[in-house]
Amino acid sequence: MFFAEVIVRNSAIASLVYFLAMFLPERRVDPPGIYEKPFKEMYDYIVGKFLNLAIFSQDSKPYKLSQNGLLKIKVKKLKFRIAKFVVTSTYMAYIPQGKVLGGSSSINAQVIVRGSRNNYDQWEHEGAVGWGYDDVLPFFRKLENATDTSYRDSSRQFSFNNICEFKCFIALRGLHGPIVIKEITGSILQSFHQTAAMEIGFSTVDCNSDDPIGFCKNQMNVKDGKRCSTSTCYLRPVLDRRNLQVSLRSRVTKIPLKVDLPVGQNLYDHLRFAVQYNITAPLNINRFFSRNGGEGLILQNVNPLYTGGPQIELLFTNNAYEEGIRFMRLLEQTEAWKSIGATLVRHDVPGHCSEQIYDSDNYWRCIGRHFLSTAYHFVGTCKMGSVNDPSVVVDSRLRVIGIKNLRVADASVMRYLPSGHTNAPAMMIGEKAADMIRRDRTHRYNILTRIDSIKYFMD
Repeated sequence: MFFAEVIVRNSAIASLVYFLAMFLPERRVDPPGIYEKPFKEMYDYIVGKFLNLAIFSQDSKPYKLSQNGLLKIKVKKLKFRIAKFVVTSTYMAYIPQGKVLGGSSSINAQVIVRGSRNNYDQWEHEGAVGWGYDDVLPFFRKLENATDTSYRDSSRQFSFNNICEFKCFIALRGLHGPIVIKEITGSILQSFHQTAAMEIGFSTVDCNSDDPIGFCKNQMNVKDGKRCSTSTCYLRPVLDRRNLQVSLRSRVTKIPLKVDLPVGQNLYDHLRFAVQYNITAPLNINRFFSRNGGEGLILQNVNPLYTGGPQIELLFTNNAYEEGIRFMRLLEQTEAWKSIGATLVRHDVPGHCSEQIYDSDNYWRCIGRHFLSTAYHFVGTCKMGSVNDPSVVVDSRLRVIGIKNLRVADASVMRYLPSGHTNAPAMMIGEKAADMIRRDRTHRYNILTRIDSIKYFMD
């Protein structure tokens, strides 16, 4: 019986594969040999993983893009040990990283939440000159195409030295960038979550606006129903450019250590907790699985004295992820959630928190110790800031302190985690880095041209 069952299953899989191969559109592949070009003697720029292909948009000089980065780093392999359902004292976190074209934008959850204005203003206040919110906003706009969202015309009023006789506005969303942003409509549950949020005082907002606190429909980088990573939407459209060479599985094997910098001493990550609710209403939520993303999210500041932006995020899928349990449970008291019979599923299991009084502070502390997990938002290990700050690895122009011609341009330069996701901020850093590189080169060219002109005049 078992053998017959295996045969039937394999036959069904083979039939499905054949059907899909015959009727689905042909998958686009990269041009033959595009990654096998012979190496040149010298390159003007070598980019590890994804800096930003914006640097190629207006230039004619040759570049080389390496998939695996500039440095060969030895990493001790750790066994992934975990109990079936809970985190134990022997747990070692699994940390996937995007060792692929497009970096982690090719494997992440695709959620687009920039973070709060206060996040970036704090960076600048602490020494990262040029990284305030008003400085990075143009690069957020430049990378995205939010044409198909309800927030495409989002703007805010401003005044500048009384120049504007009438009202002046600045756009908050980009409409012409390579990263296509979609508002994801999940199942019918989204309307219940949105109504519940309104009942407890939250309006529907654009979570990528100046004030992200409120209910927001999930925004994701999706194009034509597929992931719009930096590989698919930045790199692959320009693979045939003559000044670009992409090399896979290439590494720089030796770089002499010149300075002792505090790399790795500023690691931050968001914590995640999966909260499950049962519902009694006969709702059909199956169509959720045919779409990307969740039902929406709520951003909230749980400490009224804190002005640094949202401190928790509730991301609604068929489960909810959040870090403020007490705030989460407020939704259970709303008429919207009561109407579908939403009840919290207990997370304790025998031997893990079951001995605690249910719903007490100690109970949730125990649950946190055993059930919290990483959100894979790792930042800060190459902290950016003033060269006079001993905790800094790169300066405000992303140049590694003490080493010429080497920059870091990824999430590791963030001083702290943004009040959101790291997906869009990492792309923004790449865009801003590309702009810095172009400006520095133009500045050097102008200086050399001026010197040549003076020399010609003297001759």
